[in-house]
Amino acid sequence: MLRSQVHDRMYAFLTEYRFLIAPVTQLPPFDVREHWPKRVAGVEQTFYREWMRICSRVTLAGLPVISLPFGFADRGLPTGLQIIGRQGDDLGVLRMAAALETATGTWRRHPRIAR
Repeated sequence: MLRSQVHDRMYAFLTEYRFLIAPVTQLPPFDVREHWPKRVAGVEQTFYREWMRICSRVTLAGLPVISLPFGFADRGLPTGLQIIGRQGDDLGVLRMAAALETATGTWRRHPRIAR
């Protein structure tokens, strides 16, 4: 049932718009010693996959998706975005990613490495 709902909503959205651009995750990178974030926006996460809902749910639609680095959070940790396209428009998704990278130059920026 969830797969059908996600599929139908994504297809309806992409009928009107060519792409959906969204964050890759709901949170910036977290402490490596933490197995997964236990709370996201005040909502308890009871298992690993919940905190990655924004990207795991998109997978259910079976659409072409690419993720790319796209800036840094407050503490200088990298963040990313995902570009979701229409069924069969894999090339369009790749072209949009290339256009965003060219326009913003985000691929040139690198995180500070803690020592």
